[in-house]
Amino acid sequence: MRPYCLLGETPNSHFGAALLSVLHHHYNRFPQRCKPCGHIACGYTPTGMEEPREEQEELLEAEEEVDILGLYLAEVARTPILSEAEEKELVWRMKQGDRAARERLIVSHLRLVISMAKEYGDTGLDLLDLIQEGNIGLIEAVDRYDPSHGVRLSTYARWWIRQAIGKAIEKHSQMIRIPAYLFRAIVRFQRLKASFGAEGIEETADILVAPGLTAERLLRIRDTISLDMPVDEEEELTLEELVADEEMPTPERAALIELFREELL
Repeated sequence: MRPYCLLGETPNSHFGAALLSVLHHHYNRFPQRCKPCGHIACGYTPTGMEEPREEQEELLEAEEEVDILGLYLAEVARTPILSEAEEKELVWRMKQGDRAARERLIVSHLRLVISMAKEYGDTGLDLLDLIQEGNIGLIEAVDRYDPSHGVRLSTYARWWIRQAIGKAIEKHSQMIRIPAYLFRAIVRFQRLKASFGAEGIEETADILVAPGLTAERLLRIRDTISLDMPVDEEEELTLEELVADEEMPTPERAALIELFREELL
């Protein structure tokens, strides 16, 4: 995945200001990479001048070597955790309109999103997508947080993060037409697996998750693909239209049958 795909230029990217601040010094290495999308937020400013081909190729080669998710995780891990007093001070400043305080509250809780996103590792969405959706929930929690409720922001944010990730997974499950009860069973199984490990959990999946559902069956269901899934950018062509119908003759055979019928007549 190219770095500029993480910076908010597509409808499904929602890292927002928090991610931009964390990755700013990394994506500045690639000033030309956002030319196709034309978004200034991606770091590209049109100049009307093309770079030499050799320089463009060097940029692309360097870009491919960068593990953007790895850089993001490393940067988040270096972000200091706020004390309760610091958190209260930042919340007060945010309520007064201090955008920098709001951003720091978000950035300091990104590791919570990563930790929770890993619980849903095998639900059909990759970790990067789960983190993006979880960040949406975190930002919502920061904006709604009221310290007078007597809980820390991290505790309050957990519900919003889990809800945002859950909605994204549910939307994905609807795309592949998995029944709701099976979708919930898959999510429960993956969370148990993340908490306790694969050994032992798979053997008792039918007890812990849902009666009669083995780990093998849950994984088969998770990997189901809907025939209604679009396969082109315009979403006009579906997978069903590309799958051969074994009961129907091929166009060549149909033509031969028609010619043979005409000869008989």
